[in-house]
Amino acid sequence: MAKIDIENIQVIALAAVEAPDFTDIYRNICRWYSKEYSTPLHYVENDIPVQDVLRHYYEEQFYTMKRSDNEALQIKYAELKYQVMRGNAGNEEDEALTEAEDDDWERQMLEEIEEQYKKAQVQEAAKTAKKVEKVNKVDSLENPNIEDEVEFGMVGESTPPDFPPKV
Repeated sequence: MAKIDIENIQVIALAAVEAPDFTDIYRNICRWYSKEYSTPLHYVENDIPVQDVLRHYYEEQFYTMKRSDNEALQIKYAELKYQVMRGNAGNEEDEALTEAEDDDWERQMLEEIEEQYKKAQVQEAAKTAKKVEKVNKVDSLENPNIEDEVEFGMVGESTPPDFPPKV
């Protein structure tokens, strides 16, 4: 059996964490993919195309940012979206966006973020209201006022409303 230099492996791992290059970052993403999709790590690293692994990783990151209640993540998402849109402009007309167009885009993004935040607040308030309603139901079940709901008496004591029948 070959001798394994654990200290050297630790130094390499530490360097990968402290100053990662693409390979180190990709290995970390592969570990995420392996955990997320219950796929053996060696299969992710060797058999799944790099583009597919990265696409799943970044989609998950962007979905998390977009749906987050954290304002900082919402802003980061808007910035990344802006960068991607600017980077994909492709032709000179798109690259020559004026400051007014940029301001309009930023205002639109902030409005979208604010709208998403308000929706999240409304949803949270609705969830809280449902929880309060459930608690109130449970409280009423624990302390029922049975006397208001049930008439006590002997079986057969009650008579039908039209008794005796009129002829």
